[in-house]
Amino acid sequence: ERGITILKALAGRRIDGIIIIGSYLTYSDEAQIILNQLLKQQLPIVLGNFDYETDCLHSDYRRATTELLHYLYDLGHRQISLLYGVAPDEEALDRLEPYKAFLEEHQLPLLETSVVNCGPTIQDGYLAARKIFSMDSRPTAFVCVNDWLALGAIRAAHELGLQVPADISISGYDGINLGEYTTPSLTTVSWDTIGWSREAFRFLVRRLEHPEEEYQKVNIPHEVLIRESTGPAPQLAASI
Repeated sequence: ERGITILKALAGRRIDGIIIIGSYLTYSDEAQIILNQLLKQQLPIVLGNFDYETDCLHSDYRRATTELLHYLYDLGHRQISLLYGVAPDEEALDRLEPYKAFLEEHQLPLLETSVVNCGPTIQDGYLAARKIFSMDSRPTAFVCVNDWLALGAIRAAHELGLQVPADISISGYDGINLGEYTTPSLTTVSWDTIGWSREAFRFLVRRLEHPEEEYQKVNIPHEVLIRESTGPAPQLAASI
């Protein structure tokens, strides 16, 4: 609701261009109506992670998710859970869908504990992980849809006497700075956010100067940062 209010306010001002990065566009009919009105007015617009007839920058979460899962699979993990802490549910479908596809491709069962739903905060991650980690059939790897959830999960593991990554591997997304300095440091999928921002602004300036040129669609490179919070699956580590 706050995002839509801000978009309305911007749409009513005399602005030269706008960069929009907001997941609410994907599930809000009202936001899409406002956006389409702005596009009809030929206002220079750059969108993040949406596909419209305008300049767009994409963070390929689907490919990144598949790479992260392959990394964990190669470490011997066969019970990989996804901590799906989002509000609303549509916000991380680009991680949920490739996760389910990966399980199907590698003939891994989709269990009751495979997709763990919760909110998006560090406390939500802590509470959800503590519940799952207390089960006898807990996963050996825990993929969290953002780094804050992952930090909460690491705390939960520590309180339950589990070693990360000896007993369970934990990873996240977004590459927040704090993740590099936690103990253990956090394995995560990272994007060059400064480079992303510069590219978005470059797109906008180019559109202002050359409004007749074709729209650009660009994927921003990602990197799976391997750190201390992930390692071989327990049964594999015991045999080494």
